[in-house]
Amino acid sequence: DAVSEGCREVVLLGQNVNSYGKDLEGKIDFADLLSEVNRVEGLCRIRFTTSHPKDLSEKLILQMAYLDKVCEHLHLPLQAGSNKILKLMRRCYTREDYLKLVEKVRLFIPDIALTTDIIVGFPGETEKDFEDTLWMLEKVRFDGAFTFAYSPIPGTRAAGFENQVPLEVKKKRLRRLIQFQQKITEEKNRAFVGKEVEVLVEGPSKKDPDILEGRTRHNKIIVFKGEKHLIGKLVRVKVEEAGCWALKGRLVEKKEKIFL
Repeated sequence: DAVSEGCREVVLLGQNVNSYGKDLEGKIDFADLLSEVNRVEGLCRIRFTTSHPKDLSEKLILQMAYLDKVCEHLHLPLQAGSNKILKLMRRCYTREDYLKLVEKVRLFIPDIALTTDIIVGFPGETEKDFEDTLWMLEKVRFDGAFTFAYSPIPGTRAAGFENQVPLEVKKKRLRRLIQFQQKITEEKNRAFVGKEVEVLVEGPSKKDPDILEGRTRHNKIIVFKGEKHLIGKLVRVKVEEAGCWALKGRLVEKKEKIFL
């Protein structure tokens, strides 16, 4: 129905999409669902979020690699780089498990863009635990991260822990984390300079209405000069500059790919 109304990209959304199908009759899982959505005529792109590492199967990874409409981007929340904190969070995996999973994903999808969620200041987090998180960022080299300072939620188990991290310590760690990841993100983005990328044009740039803005298959925001009739279309853009927050490029007129 969405495609018939002009939609070109869909995002399958769930608290943990990898658990799809466990409460349904039959033997359908999230990998099967991706395959079904991939068959929809007129649809150009498929994304999904969020994936819990404990349920990311090899079958799903293979479908991501095989299905042409599934974008080369995976949001895989790590939350913390310390095994002690991961256990306290009840995340059901270790940092070693996570690294093996990333290795498998990159084996089948070498150019995958990985993003994540990180929480600092979880009750009991020491400076060593925080350093373990920074180490994981450097080891995995995420394309981007959504970062948060832990905030107690009344009624949760963690809110009752005695060893709460002081607010000022959480703020300091969050600033360090953001600066650390921004440097990695900018380095990852600079790798796209000189390459041609497929862009779904979303609309005028918020900063400059005379400039178009869109997203690459790797979920990178890119801005470039172009006519308004390109909004909603797939085009080719050559990346000429890269910053931490966005890419800048030039429309490749001759290789423009437009879906009417």
